[in-house]
Formats: sequence, structure tokens, C-alpha cells
Amino acid sequence: MRFDIDTDLRSGRCKSCGAPIYWIKTRKGNWLPVNRRAIMATPVQIGGHTFVLVDGSTVQALPEGAVRYDGVDSVVAFEAHFATCPDADTFRKKKRR
Repeated sequence: MRFDIDTDLRSGRCKSCGAPIYWIKTRKGNWLPVNRRAIMATPVQIGGHTFVLVDGSTVQALPEGAVRYDGVDSVVAFEAHFATCPDADTFRKKKRR
């Protein structure tokens, strides 16, 4: 299930593809662009994808409905825009040697 949420996150558009994004400050203090559509995701211990929560933490999860664990609540999560932007490689930092 996908939905829009009201939030105080910084909003903007991707400089490259023009998609609407939010900026979430990570726990390390960096600003990360995420897709504006939030999803409900179920945390998993093995597999899954990395999603970003509003507080800047990350969680390994699968979209709600893909898996069901008793006693595990789904969370509102965002997908990093780098995962879907067609020009993501343009913005990646070069690795130091």
C-alpha cells in the first residue's frame, strides 16, 4: 500500500530527473533524497531492501503484504531516490583509493 503523508520534511525536486523528493537527515548528519511516496514496510532480519524512516534511521524491510510476521509491526518508510533515479550514477561519490 502506498500513500502520501503530511510531514515537516524538506521537499524539493531531483535536479536530474525532476521527480518530487523529500530530504531526510540521516543519523550521520547527511541529507538523503527519498521518493516522496511513503510505503508501509515490514522489517525483516534477512533479505529485504533498505528503507529510510522519518527519523533518519534505516531498516531492512519488505513492502507490507509481501511478508507477514506475528508480533512485527509495519513502519512508514521511504525508498532512497538513488534506487529509482535514472541518473543516480551522476550523483554518486567517487571511491577513494
